[in-house]
Amino acid sequence: MNIGEAIKNIDNVLNDMDNIVVGAIMENEAEIIDLNISQLSQGLGASGNKLPEYESDEYFFAKKAEGLTENAGRHYNILLDGGVREGMNISKTGGGLAEIDSTDDKTFRLETLTDVDIFGIAPKNRNELLTLIAPEIKRKVLNRIIK
Repeated sequence: MNIGEAIKNIDNVLNDMDNIVVGAIMENEAEIIDLNISQLSQGLGASGNKLPEYESDEYFFAKKAEGLTENAGRHYNILLDGGVREGMNISKTGGGLAEIDSTDDKTFRLETLTDVDIFGIAPKNRNELLTLIAPEIKRKVLNRIIK
């Protein structure tokens, strides 16, 4: 490969970097969803803010007795709803973006109830996200430059 071809390949990579990153995210979907689930189990929303506390003492203590509030403390445990957890997915949204969501019917109600964005990776976990996707990004970039 001559220098002109290498420069052309690098330009192509730079022009397609959004798709390369989204592709790496999609290839690590299960691990990224696990990361989101982990932070929800700690009572954290996507911005790193705490989920609101249960308003009903009776409901909270009933869930606590079942051992379902251990990690989240008194904060909402979104993961009690298996449908939301099982329906979690990552989809391409266009413009080089991807988002975590859930296909479960109760998703909108839970987001409205908590008034917190529950899907997404909190700032304190972004290094872990980068650790997940960086090797795939590197592989894709190098393959396209030296093709």
